[in-house]
Amino acid sequence: VPMSLVMLALHGKLPRRQRYELPPAVITEKALDKAGVSPRRLSRESRAAVNWAAHFAYGAAVGALFPVVSRRAGALPGAVFGVGVWVISYLGWLPLAALMRPATAEPAARNAMMLVAHLVWGGCLGLALSGARRARRAHA
Repeated sequence: VPMSLVMLALHGKLPRRQRYELPPAVITEKALDKAGVSPRRLSRESRAAVNWAAHFAYGAAVGALFPVVSRRAGALPGAVFGVGVWVISYLGWLPLAALMRPATAEPAARNAMMLVAHLVWGGCLGLALSGARRARRAHA
């Protein structure tokens, strides 16, 4: 949720010509097209719900990898993980899967928006994991 709020807030501050669809919508709609489901057949509200549900599901799935790849929790390790996810996604598998053009083809301000959003996501993820580990130790 914090990542999405940051992304939405920063999206509104982009130059008008850069305020085209946010990546969760682009990615989800292209994935639906590839699966043979036309997102255009859905209402605007349904399409938005599917886009955000996919965004949150992806974030939860990838976030579950954080404790596997990082022994340390906290805002800084989480933020580093968030940037890593951005790099692997926007410079790696998303363009390879033809779900989004590479970040190198995006304006710098849009990349900054997405990098900041991933820093926030990762930082919050790291803090949540840190809190969960403290709680587990307290009850052990």
